[in-house]
Amino acid sequence: MSWSIKVQPLAEQHTAHEDDITYNLGKMLRQAGFDPNLHDGVTVKVLRPIAQGAWQSLYENEKHYKQFEPENGWGTYTDALLFMARLSDYTRNAPDDYVMRVS
Repeated sequence: MSWSIKVQPLAEQHTAHEDDITYNLGKMLRQAGFDPNLHDGVTVKVLRPIAQGAWQSLYENEKHYKQFEPENGWGTYTDALLFMARLSDYTRNAPDDYVMRVS
């Protein structure tokens, strides 16, 4: 299972950014400050510092976060780091009123 993350205009039906991340990395992402369930429905203006902070925390603390890799091997530190890098990169220039949706 995975979270499907979409960042899109509130009033429009197209998706500007879409990505998936396994539930198995939920603990690692929450430790870094990003919780897909909590951040569902937030605007890019709110999401931007959260995504950038989570990416930076992951990037700077590899040893700490590797302890949260799932025992079943479905998801790695690198997967979480790259996911947050993509989200952080996208939100850097996305319009403030775009909204993140999680399913």
